[in-house]
Amino acid sequence: MGSSQTVSVSDFGGAISAALRDYTVEVQQKIAKAVDDTAKETRDILKTTSPVATPDVHGYAKGWKVRYNFKDNRANAIIHAGENYRLVHLLEKGHAKRGGGRVAGIPHVSLAEGWAVQQLMNRIEDAVRSAR
Repeated sequence: MGSSQTVSVSDFGGAISAALRDYTVEVQQKIAKAVDDTAKETRDILKTTSPVATPDVHGYAKGWKVRYNFKDNRANAIIHAGENYRLVHLLEKGHAKRGGGRVAGIPHVSLAEGWAVQQLMNRIEDAVRSAR
């Protein structure tokens, strides 16, 4: 509904409801795009920052994927390590060596997660502000 239209008093409630519906749909679409874009960019960050140097983690960096879970009319993006999901905690936090001692962790997931949270919050705020 344009701002130059006049609405009678009896149609005022319906006009407000229609405007809110349009606003809600527009914001939902923009938020869904923000989630999608952020998930894909986070996956790409993980592909470039994940450890690749040892044979034990062969294909780990390339294995990051985005999966979507649709529930209650909302899309949730899940970023996971594909076939190498067992290595995530060991590489991120470090682990004990077989002969004693420890292997230091290589923080890569926590850094990407922090970036993604901030990025998504900014994009959602922009989506709400820019909606009609």
